[in-house]
Amino acid sequence: MTSDLSTQPRRFLPGAKSLLLASLTALVLMQGCSDSNNGSANAPPFFVKQEPFDGQMIDAGAVALSYRATDPEGGEVRYNVLLGTSANALRTLASLTVEEHVASGALAPHTRYYWQVIATDPLGARRQSPIQSFTTGERITVSDIDGNVYATVQIGTQVWMAENLKTHTYRNGEPIPNLPDNQAWVDDQEGAWCEHPDPGFDESAYGLLYNWYAVANPNGLAPDGWHVPNDDEWATLMDYLGGDQVAGGLLKETGFDHWFAPNTGASNGSGFTARGGGHRETWDGDFDLAGYNGFFWSASDLSSHSTNYRGLGNRKINAGRYTALKNAGFSVRCLADAE
Repeated sequence: MTSDLSTQPRRFLPGAKSLLLASLTALVLMQGCSDSNNGSANAPPFFVKQEPFDGQMIDAGAVALSYRATDPEGGEVRYNVLLGTSANALRTLASLTVEEHVASGALAPHTRYYWQVIATDPLGARRQSPIQSFTTGERITVSDIDGNVYATVQIGTQVWMAENLKTHTYRNGEPIPNLPDNQAWVDDQEGAWCEHPDPGFDESAYGLLYNWYAVANPNGLAPDGWHVPNDDEWATLMDYLGGDQVAGGLLKETGFDHWFAPNTGASNGSGFTARGGGHRETWDGDFDLAGYNGFFWSASDLSSHSTNYRGLGNRKINAGRYTALKNAGFSVRCLADAE
């Protein structure tokens, strides 16, 4: 309905029409991009890529979400990746500057997922991609020589186990000694495993703890086609996740089932699903810090008595690189051999 005022003829002073037209044009432009650039002349990024394609069927163990947006001003674009099982209930999965995010660790097979990306330039101008969907198939798994089955996850170009190792047997069929006695553990230099004595931290949920001598044993700790990652391979993972200072949050399982509160920054955005398995001491063989920390061996040999490992904490978002004596008991994650 048109108001009476709108139907009345109007009289303008000379030049007023041009001024009014210019004012209205400016107002329309400001309203049209106020949501994306906060009223500035800075244009938001525009999308040139979003894969997988809408409606695509994908294996649940290898869901790589790829996207690219270009900033007209040439600035670095930051991406917020959103995912959910309903188009109306998307949650933030990751915030990063790389143009791919592997979301397989958190995904169930035979499920339809919806996803969207929000691209933001350095001045805060942003654009939302269309919401697209994909459906997952079966998740890829790997088995060790004892028959334990592990979920896997692709993170960047690497394929990792998404669970801690729990084999009692080397790859060649040789048993790995179990050393529950504290002094026997401290003295061992051949390779051994142990399980945390607290029933709340059993091997089914946290895997086993191994000394580094088991990692380096020529009989082979990892399943066929897999290996314990070295320092460079751990660094590749950290770099893909944005660096040591922030990677811990993306690696840690969310919630408090396998971490003590506050589990700072945990998003499991990588799908790695790290848990706080604690460790076994080098000088007295005692168990410590389960639920508070997760420690993972590197296969790199630093010296005759010590080497490196990666550590995560319930109050930290980083994934630090540290040094320990080789008779410490840490968790092990395996990495698929490069093709």
